[in-house]
Amino acid sequence: MTTILVLGPAGSGKTTLVKALCDYARLSRKYNDVRSCNLDPGSRDDFPWDVDVRSIVTVEKVMEEHGLGPNGAIVKAYGILAGHVEALFADLEHTHSDLAIIDAPGQLEPLIFSEVGNLLIDSIKKLFDDILAVFLLPGDLINTPSSFAFLLLTLTGLQLTIHAPLLHAVSKADLLLPATESYIGDGKALRERVLDATRGQLTEFASRAAEVVERLLPAMQLVKISITRDGITGIGDLLDLVDETRCSCGDLT
Repeated sequence: MTTILVLGPAGSGKTTLVKALCDYARLSRKYNDVRSCNLDPGSRDDFPWDVDVRSIVTVEKVMEEHGLGPNGAIVKAYGILAGHVEALFADLEHTHSDLAIIDAPGQLEPLIFSEVGNLLIDSIKKLFDDILAVFLLPGDLINTPSSFAFLLLTLTGLQLTIHAPLLHAVSKADLLLPATESYIGDGKALRERVLDATRGQLTEFASRAAEVVERLLPAMQLVKISITRDGITGIGDLLDLVDETRCSCGDLT
């Protein structure tokens, strides 16, 4: 079973994308069965998830029982969830599903930079040995060159954490500015924009970071996704890229 873990900063459109991916995959009839999974214990979404972490733990309940604030409750919830991953996904073992799409917890930082977050990812990887991740870079955020560069650097840390194939998608692509298009796929252009914006401020650090970003960007295949009232674009391209990544024979196209 191919398993897609959708990651990204808060507000990047993870949940919206997961729902759109599930709908598209089901309508395409390329898959025997598609399962939607919510791993965000802080979600207040009423979508009918096939697998929902809130059946085991919620941030609100953890706050009440342990007297924690929102951030502490999220980390505590991740720890509880890590010990119940197998039970949460037990029903999937008895289905003929060949695609599961997981909406990752909304707070990216504790997922990547905490011990329990790493434990949670490891637990999911042990259960789904064919898992791959999709990281979202929201169009409204990457319109700022330094923010785009920061997200790309974050991706390097994420790759060291998950040790799984990592795909990249620009969510909210309808919000991209014309100026952003000039550097979104050009590492040299992005480096120049970052240095221009930081000139006189941490110039040496900015220069070194920009050099890393310049090397990273050419190796990335960015899929642009837009989900608006006027229509949806890029979903098929992303699923095609997933299939190509999972196929041992190479590019399916």
